[in-house]
Amino acid sequence: MKYQAFHPSRRASVVGAALAGVWALFLLPPQLVEWADGPGWALALNDSPFYRGVDALRESLGLHDIYMVFGSAIAVSMLLLWWATGPVMAWLGWSGRVFNGVLLALAPVTVVSYVSHNESAPLHFLWGAEGFGLMILGVIGILVAVVTRAPGVRPWLRILIGTTLLIEVAFTLLLTYYPHGTVVGLALQAGIICGLAPRAERSHDTLPADA
Repeated sequence: MKYQAFHPSRRASVVGAALAGVWALFLLPPQLVEWADGPGWALALNDSPFYRGVDALRESLGLHDIYMVFGSAIAVSMLLLWWATGPVMAWLGWSGRVFNGVLLALAPVTVVSYVSHNESAPLHFLWGAEGFGLMILGVIGILVAVVTRAPGVRPWLRILIGTTLLIEVAFTLLLTYYPHGTVVGLALQAGIICGLAPRAERSHDTLPADA
């Protein structure tokens, strides 16, 4: 199967998934503190010299809405996950492409959601829409696990993709916030998938699928 979009190597895919998780973790402490004062570990990290420096940089750039800045920035992680998992999802067929497409759509939806969090915002009704998008992604994960007919697909891959919703719920509860905590779980899932699952071939050459 040929993959028509920009095709990262397997190593680049794994790195992309890891960066998505690291970025989500980086954004989490200030967001937890801004949203609900945060647990003790988040407060301690947010008060550290590193995050004070980040906060000073944010203010110097004129970005005063902490909730909006650290919330909408999670879209970067979603784009990284979309890019990293593309070759595997293309190999899985139409259902995998739908899963990947929802990942891509989550990025702009999340930005619009956070930009619209103020009650006066014209699109305020979309605040929190990324939560519904994440639930849809989890349901589509079940669909992928059931309907994909990719040659040689292994049971472990069906199970891992099929439990996307459970992974989302578990990491949201563990890190007490969505979508940041949720994305950490998706990044771990993506790292395993990108590192071990078969992939669609490059569309422009004859390199092996795991190159």
